[in-house]
Amino acid sequence: MQNSVLHSHCQQYFPKFNFYKHQEDAIHRAQNNEPYVLTTGTGSGKSITYIVPIIDDLCRNPDLKGVRAILVYPMNALINSQKQEFEKYLENAGHSHIRVEQYTGQET
Repeated sequence: MQNSVLHSHCQQYFPKFNFYKHQEDAIHRAQNNEPYVLTTGTGSGKSITYIVPIIDDLCRNPDLKGVRAILVYPMNALINSQKQEFEKYLENAGHSHIRVEQYTGQET
């Protein structure tokens, strides 16, 4: 999927990543602006189904400025773990124009 559907720069963020079918299906839907709900078990890679489309869109449109995505989580612990997940992929790319910030109400 990666070589034919995602922007070529996505390879830097997700090197040698093999997507599962449920991830590919969700990514295709996101790219087509189609709604989707993904319900799978813990540790099944649900976060990839929105992280990849966000990064793909940011790679396709690097000149668009400002906030491009807002993710809302029900718990601070989940916010913290998902920020780490994003940062893991951003570190793969080395220097990236993509920034991830969080607001939990606990920041100074």
